[in-house]
Amino acid sequence: MVETRRLNALAAETYPRLDLPDGDLVVALSGGADSAALAWLLARAGSRKVRAVHVDHGFPASPTMRRAAGAIADRIGMPLKVVEVEVPDIASPENAARIARYAALEEEVGAGEALLTAHTADDNLETVILNLVRGAGTRGLAGIPRHGRAHRPMLGISRDVTREIAALAGLPFVDDPMNLDPALARTHIRTRVVPLLRALNPDLVDTVARSSEILSADADLLDSLSASVAPRETPEGLAVAVGELLALPEAVATRALRSMLAALGAPQTADAVARAMAVARHEAASAQLGRGVVATRRGAMLHLGRPEATAGAVELRPGITRHAGYVYEVQARDEVCRWAPHGVWQAIFPMGVTLTADGDGVVHADGERAWVPGRTRYPVAWYQPGTVGYLSVSAEEEKWMEIKPLITAEEIQEKLAEMGRQITEDYKGKDLLLVGVLRGAFMVMADLARHIDLPCEFDFMAVSSYGASTQTSGVVRILKDLDEEIEGRDVLVVEDIIDSGLTLNYLVKSLRVRKPASLEIASLLLKEGIQRVPIDVKYVGFRIGPEFVVGYGLDYAGKYRNLPYVGVMGDPS
Repeated sequence: MVETRRLNALAAETYPRLDLPDGDLVVALSGGADSAALAWLLARAGSRKVRAVHVDHGFPASPTMRRAAGAIADRIGMPLKVVEVEVPDIASPENAARIARYAALEEEVGAGEALLTAHTADDNLETVILNLVRGAGTRGLAGIPRHGRAHRPMLGISRDVTREIAALAGLPFVDDPMNLDPALARTHIRTRVVPLLRALNPDLVDTVARSSEILSADADLLDSLSASVAPRETPEGLAVAVGELLALPEAVATRALRSMLAALGAPQTADAVARAMAVARHEAASAQLGRGVVATRRGAMLHLGRPEATAGAVELRPGITRHAGYVYEVQARDEVCRWAPHGVWQAIFPMGVTLTADGDGVVHADGERAWVPGRTRYPVAWYQPGTVGYLSVSAEEEKWMEIKPLITAEEIQEKLAEMGRQITEDYKGKDLLLVGVLRGAFMVMADLARHIDLPCEFDFMAVSSYGASTQTSGVVRILKDLDEEIEGRDVLVVEDIIDSGLTLNYLVKSLRVRKPASLEIASLLLKEGIQRVPIDVKYVGFRIGPEFVVGYGLDYAGKYRNLPYVGVMGDPS
């Protein structure tokens, strides 16, 4: 067959180009075309002991990829082991999956075995472009390394070739949907940028591959020269002689600093290196380099390290923390970051950093001074709008906790009695179900029900759009749904307060699709002038201004619900 002759020709041409390490081989078999082609070529050669490992990430498409990997292994007669991993829910699922995948693969590789991944010349091209866009030196522009903890024998082979091999060999591969996820920068490069560049240079993949090889050799040379710098260990970190560092060419000196930063677990960015060099040249007394690492010059030595943590520091976790006269609220958000706050009472941080507040109330991010609430915010506190996943942190002084009475307990009970009488009149002869919105409405509903002179049943829903803040977020979640069906019943939703209307609007829409006979709303409080969506509220107790109120079921950070009255949280200004 023509196809067989073509396949044989491709195999004969491609296999000798595989840059294979010594030892037995372990193929990371994803279920896609590239790894399928690599496994087939190795199985066909039959000269090495080869097995495959598939990592199941637990993503929606993972079952499909897992079946494909199993089918490919069966087709070529290669032993396959499937490893399941849990991918942490952080800002970048792609990065999290890669970290989890490599950790699992490396754990599976035994003594005398070498791990192979099926990265192609096209993957290298996309990586180079991505690094160029983000900013990179010779090592970043050298692209994907051929050898390391994993070996990539197909970096010199194009994706067109691997797909043709997989197709002609009849391998049951599938394309990973994540490779077309529009939320990923690599997808835009693959589908939009590369086609434009290929129009300018049809041999783009090979051209960039050759450039990567040249830059990789240059980077290896510079790395070997920088290895001549021998920093000494100190109680705080590492130190290097300034004279030795500044005598080197800058390209070598900056590499030496990057190696020191890497050893300390600090970011190896161009900015961090430049700040460290400025300290070495006496252009700055000290510099924050990231993740708590500070550069200082002491005599003839440049020190990089983490000074002792300030005494009395506490970790700020999602939720509310009261410390050093401030109330801190941390919210972990998984939506797109669309704005960076401009005030000094709120800041945004990348997901995953460790936040602490010291004895003076100063917030540190991964040990680096980041924010003085109410006064100063440092660049680390900013976060790039458009990124998915971030930490939103707000702070306020404890004196905001002063409560000024607004509606007395007696006034509340009188109003609920009035509302109860009206509800009794309106619902005579009907199948009344009171639906309380937790957690704030539990007191309102209990007292209101005592004033309704009709048989009625209770049920509850819990929704949230506040978290622990004083302003509604607009992100609504159902935390507890109804226990009973409401179709054909007369439902009265009981709220403690309606402000923006976003939460209640979502709730009402959710209930209407369940086909109740009627659906009305009763609320003790209605904030005027701030509704973002129109809400038809049949029974209203009190209309109030936009102040944030607590008491009688209403809370701030879980407190003040037990007050018998409604009060306003005072602003110290």
